[in-house]
Amino acid sequence: MRECRASLQAALPAGLVRNASVDNGRPKLWVGPAWHQSTPAVKEALAREAACFFLSGDESKTIRFSVYDDNDREVAVWNLSQLVTW
Repeated sequence: MRECRASLQAALPAGLVRNASVDNGRPKLWVGPAWHQSTPAVKEALAREAACFFLSGDESKTIRFSVYDDNDREVAVWNLSQLVTW
């Protein structure tokens, strides 16, 4: 879990991540402006790190969460084991 948290924290200054939290039992990832310019591989890796963080490093479990941009628009969903963007 520490490694997952460190990866997310490292993405803060790069403008990829704004916040990762659980609101009313529902995990959410807020991304920064660099998200939109990132490659699909970078987005996938970031979402995978967020999933690891939300699951406290337990890779035997799966999770679903939404990804929101600076305008609080849903821009992607981590759906159990893959990222779906639009």
